[in-house]
Amino acid sequence: MADIEQYFVFGTVVKAGSFSAAAKQLGVSNSHISKQIARLEKSLQVRLFQPMPRRNQLTDAGKSLLADTEMLLAGYDQLQQTAESIHAEPSGPVRVVLPPLLAKIFLLPRLPAFLKQFPKIQLELTLAQATLQAFSKNVDMAITLGSLPDSSLISKRIGELGASLVGTPAYLQAHGVPQKPADLMQLNCLITHYETIGDMHEWVFIKDQQSVLVTVRGNVRVNDHQVIEELVLSHAGISMLGDYFTKDKLQSGELVRLLPDYETPIKTPVYVVYHDRKLTVPKLQVVHDFVIGCIDN
Repeated sequence: MADIEQYFVFGTVVKAGSFSAAAKQLGVSNSHISKQIARLEKSLQVRLFQPMPRRNQLTDAGKSLLADTEMLLAGYDQLQQTAESIHAEPSGPVRVVLPPLLAKIFLLPRLPAFLKQFPKIQLELTLAQATLQAFSKNVDMAITLGSLPDSSLISKRIGELGASLVGTPAYLQAHGVPQKPADLMQLNCLITHYETIGDMHEWVFIKDQQSVLVTVRGNVRVNDHQVIEELVLSHAGISMLGDYFTKDKLQSGELVRLLPDYETPIKTPVYVVYHDRKLTVPKLQVVHDFVIGCIDN
């Protein structure tokens, strides 16, 4: 069986362009490179290179071996980076995509303290509802709402957002207070929609272990929860709003909870998504832990 060094030397020769360039890059003699390639060819019982006047050209067998060898070199580079960063202070850019809602409510209040603790980390935040289709190698981490399809990416459920049906006293005085779920058909129900969640126009209510589904309608449907919040506060209609938002306003009387005898089992999951094995880099690990801590709290 060929030694792993022989594959490493083979990949380096291809990448460097010649035996001598590879020897210089690895800090070894030309003869050492030649011996390793010869041993690899003997082990595999194939020729990997066709000698050329100025440059070694791969044979068909060499081309077949190259793809897996490139993966080996990439893994080695990642291993080196990880080893070098084990004791290093977390630093460098970290690209994160997350919904504006979560950024404002959960991360922003704690972000100054995090940046003070890790001054060498450069956070590049993109405020958007991330989808797996948009998740690329240029993104280190994404926070997303809703269910996730199968993917080679790593995902972890880190929380969930509950919601309550609310309206303002002024809107209810003008349009009436619903007594049962069917009454919602007479009111302007403001709806959010996200690609990962879909239109939230079907509201479920539970009472005495019996569930009632109402397909509501309204004159606004938008992919920004904060827009719906502002519209509700402006007496434009009613909506299912996040408990994080309604808690204080229900206590102050600014909002009124509707159909209080019914449960609203809306629980929108929150996921953190990242590339396989990338959390071995300290800067990514501390940002990952920071995000989870914000949602948990």
